[in-house]
Amino acid sequence: MFNPRVSALLRQQCGAISAVQAAAVGVSRHQLEYLVRTGAWRRAFPRVYVAADVRESARTALWAAYLYASSKALVSHSSARVLWRLLDEERRLPEVRIPANRNLRSSGVVVHRTARFGQIPARTVDGLRVTAPEQTLLDAAATIADPDELAWMIEQLRARRLVTVESIERSVLRSGTVGRAGAAQLRAVVASLDPVAAESALEVKVARVLRRSGLPMPERQVPVVVGGEQYRLDFAWTWRRVALECDGRRFHSDPEVFRRDRERWSGIAATLGYRMLFATRFDATEQPASIVTRVADALAA
Repeated sequence: MFNPRVSALLRQQCGAISAVQAAAVGVSRHQLEYLVRTGAWRRAFPRVYVAADVRESARTALWAAYLYASSKALVSHSSARVLWRLLDEERRLPEVRIPANRNLRSSGVVVHRTARFGQIPARTVDGLRVTAPEQTLLDAAATIADPDELAWMIEQLRARRLVTVESIERSVLRSGTVGRAGAAQLRAVVASLDPVAAESALEVKVARVLRRSGLPMPERQVPVVVGGEQYRLDFAWTWRRVALECDGRRFHSDPEVFRRDRERWSGIAATLGYRMLFATRFDATEQPASIVTRVADALAA
């Protein structure tokens, strides 16, 4: 059956469609029964279908779960993190948040009920209503044990100008922190952030090592110009001409990228007189004291 309105809706929703939507775009009950009977559409949830000729993906499953939950629902938790590009879009059970007085049960979706559904800030991403970035962080903080992982999520959102330190703090206050899982950790992580957002997960870890070290705190993302090209130093003690770069590609980068990095750092050292230090992921996670020692020696030299 060719119906351009149906085709457009299926494309928009990654192959998923509800019975209510199908009726709205001209699919009769008998036509719907025929599509299911012939295998053109399969039933994903009660009154929600997926077209058989669509290459199914994790987003298809999310759309189907969202349509099953109906308009009184928000994509939330890990599914919200996927939509905000904080998690890879892997096959995992879709997660939605619904009002506490709604009954929604299925093995194909994780349901979170809340009495304060109407107070939860939401946005629309790719046609799906989803918890706002600040709320998504608050939900994540309840399950993430590693503060560096939470900090990196925040930094990604800050870099894309989706949140600020102030907007996160306001969200935590509005949510009511008494007994709220994750609120204390989120508040603590936000309080530890620098005014300038980190540009990598490794930079988050190194910044935390430096804050705990007792060393003088460096400037972040310091602009420098070498050979007419502008670069930024991850951490710099400009008063001692010492710089620390987060080198996450040292052992597995493309050789050409590795060569250009070394040329850039050599130019900064030779032209501007900086002593260049490097921190790898292994350094930050397995031997953080080595970073502190090298920085301390360089500052004292």
